[in-house]
Amino acid sequence: MAKKEISSERRDLALRVRQIRENIGLTQEQFAERLGISLSAYKKIERAENQISLEILRRLNKELSISADYVLYGTQKKEEEAWQIIQCCSEYDKLLLLIRLLAYFTESKEDSVMLKDTGKFKETQIIDLLQMLQTGGERYEKKGTNFRR
Repeated sequence: MAKKEISSERRDLALRVRQIRENIGLTQEQFAERLGISLSAYKKIERAENQISLEILRRLNKELSISADYVLYGTQKKEEEAWQIIQCCSEYDKLLLLIRLLAYFTESKEDSVMLKDTGKFKETQIIDLLQMLQTGGERYEKKGTNFRR
């Protein structure tokens, strides 16, 4: 039996799915579990042997905020659309987004605001960071949390 030729669109989709998984830092097994499918089914998606289902697209969007447009076509919402979404958020959510963006863009620099024992911000740690910022950037230490300037 001759092997079917895989279209370039299908290969591109498989590559985007793989890149999403790698950017999140998950193994194939962990990602498959998060998507609610078997490891073998996920591997077939990454190899472009199987197409991605509507249910998996929904889970990617719900769990990871990955747009179906990006997965299917490699395009993302335009900056203006993203800005409109941000404008509709509460002030608190805007502030959390700002802190997360700050952490994202500064996590690899020595002078960045880093958390002791973890490189990820948790909601309570973000609130603590906001309190530190309100004190004018002074060194702020709390039990289990250490922010440095």
